[in-house]
Formats: sequence, C-alpha cells, structure tokens
Amino acid sequence: MQNGTFEELKIIELKLYSVLEYTWGDDQVRFELYPESDGCRLVLIVKINKITSHTPKDLAGWHVCLNLIQALLDEQSFGSRKNEWEKWYKEYAQSIDKLNKS
Repeated sequence: MQNGTFEELKIIELKLYSVLEYTWGDDQVRFELYPESDGCRLVLIVKINKITSHTPKDLAGWHVCLNLIQALLDEQSFGSRKNEWEKWYKEYAQSIDKLNKS
C-alpha cells in the first residue's frame, strides 16, 4: 500500500516453506527460510532497481519488521514501531545521501 492505493504484486518464485519472491513496484523482495538445528534462519533480500526518495522509508520499514519478528520470536516487548521507524529512517536517509554524494 502506498499513498492509500494498493500495488499489484507479482509472485516470481514460491517454494512451500522455503522461498517467497515477488515484485514490489520496480523492485523485488525475496524471503528465504533455511532449516537450522533450533528452528530456521530467515533471509530477506531486497533488489532495488533505482534509489528514490522513498527508498530510505522502505529500508527503515523492512528493518523494523525484521526487528519486530525477532522480538516476537524471543517473546520480548518491542515498544513503539513508529519511534523505531523514525530512528532507522534517519540512518538510512543519511547513508543514501552519502552514497549519492560519492
């Protein structure tokens, strides 16, 4: 959902219990699960076609989502997602600004 409208996401690859990959606008998002002795490992891969002014917002959102998943799995409280997002948005915005200047 972006600006109150929904985007159509096209599933590129789906393997039950191991892979979900889909389009996200012009980009791609891929989740991979790998079995481990005490559960599984989640890998998130985001392929960014073009860095835009919205990119740091998306990156901050993914960062918060992954941290929230970890907190839920560890049965820990998480606090304010908005505050976490704002913190990470600033970090990603600064990093992308540096990247654009180099």
